[in-house]
Amino acid sequence: MTDNEILNELNNPEFRINITRLIWRSHQFNRLNSEYLKEILKQQLELKELLKGNKEHKIENNLESKFSEIDSKIRAYVNKDLIDDMNYIQE
Repeated sequence: MTDNEILNELNNPEFRINITRLIWRSHQFNRLNSEYLKEILKQQLELKELLKGNKEHKIENNLESKFSEIDSKIRAYVNKDLIDDMNYIQE
């Protein structure tokens, strides 16, 4: 479907969009992507530790603390962005 066809369909009174389903699917994809990114980050941190020459038992301790640190930073950035977005919407 082209952009023009979509716009034409949106003007069609019989064209219905299930907003709840759309939001739910978007939420599902966001969660899935979030989990993928967490796993990728953990693997990158593990590889970085291996390249430093650390032993496996030491890596696990470092991995969790570094992951928590990075996760906290990302969450702080996201929260700030969300607040900024909400302030922009309210203007």
